[in-house]
Amino acid sequence: YCLSICKGDALPEGAVHAVLDFVDLQVLAQRMQLAITVSQLVDQALRFLPALGEQVVIGSLHLVYHRGLWAPVLGPRPPKDESLPLYDAIVELNCQFFSDEDWQKGTHSESGGLLGFVVHYDKAQDMYVVDLGFRRVLVERRDISRTVFQIHNVSDS
Repeated sequence: YCLSICKGDALPEGAVHAVLDFVDLQVLAQRMQLAITVSQLVDQALRFLPALGEQVVIGSLHLVYHRGLWAPVLGPRPPKDESLPLYDAIVELNCQFFSDEDWQKGTHSESGGLLGFVVHYDKAQDMYVVDLGFRRVLVERRDISRTVFQIHNVSDS
């Protein structure tokens, strides 16, 4: 709700404009049991989760931050709307959901993300099947942070 109010909009009674920072997001993640991802233009994305072992994540929020400005990300594009298909692509995954053992076994990008090969999209589960080299995992689109290598080009799609 708070991110849907523009700076110049009139506020409801009892509401005030307040600066949002990363400490606030950590508190929100813990109190609301959210996984909060903050994408930044030139810096690596940040991830805020409830304290390990204390709470289960019941929802997620994705924000974009640049020079003090915030915007919500409405959600990933459906596979049919991707500019290039993700199948047969090498992708970098957000690594917060993998065990230390998976992390040790996996191949990493230069920025430290876990690399995998997208085998296909499972429409029934609305998830991608990604081969990590030692096992296959199901991941949501939001857990794919970027495409590292894509064999398809615009003329193939």
